[in-house]
Amino acid sequence: TTLFRSMLCALPIVCFSQSSSEVYSDSLTKLAGFPNRLFNKISSKTAALQRQLDKQTASYLQNMSNQEVRLKNNLSAVDSAKAAALYPSDPRQQYAALLQRYQQSGATAFSSMGPEYLAHVDSLQGALGFLNKNSSILGGNAAMQGRVQTALANFQQLQGKLQYADVIRQYVQSRKNELQQALGGYSKLPSGI
Repeated sequence: TTLFRSMLCALPIVCFSQSSSEVYSDSLTKLAGFPNRLFNKISSKTAALQRQLDKQTASYLQNMSNQEVRLKNNLSAVDSAKAAALYPSDPRQQYAALLQRYQQSGATAFSSMGPEYLAHVDSLQGALGFLNKNSSILGGNAAMQGRVQTALANFQQLQGKLQYADVIRQYVQSRKNELQQALGGYSKLPSGI
């Protein structure tokens, strides 16, 4: 009976040890998968942001191109000399060239995201840059280091596109100001202008 009592007393300890080792093993498995989930999330978010930015920029430039073509046609009917001065080339070509430069802008790395400070973006950039420079933290895992570099490259490509999108915004704003100044001298313009 003493042996039976000892076994009964030891049973919870053995069960606890077994369950705690399973929990510990589960935790290690989850922890080992953490960097993969993190880099997958960074990659998917970056790709989604790039797609959204590409779509919005292309749509914005197409709308601006259409507006300027209509303005050129309407202004040509009123004052062909002024229309020729404001539009030495086809507005569609100007906006197509802007879109093409935007699409190529992701290859250029920029040091900042633009005029706005985005704290989360800055933190993410800092963390990826830190992991890239201090690869020993990753335990010499070459695959993990490659994922860090890929995530950082994708992030820098998004930065380049955001920077050029800001350049486009500034161009469009200056173009609107230029058109307002040029058309401000007219006392009566047709309704389409």
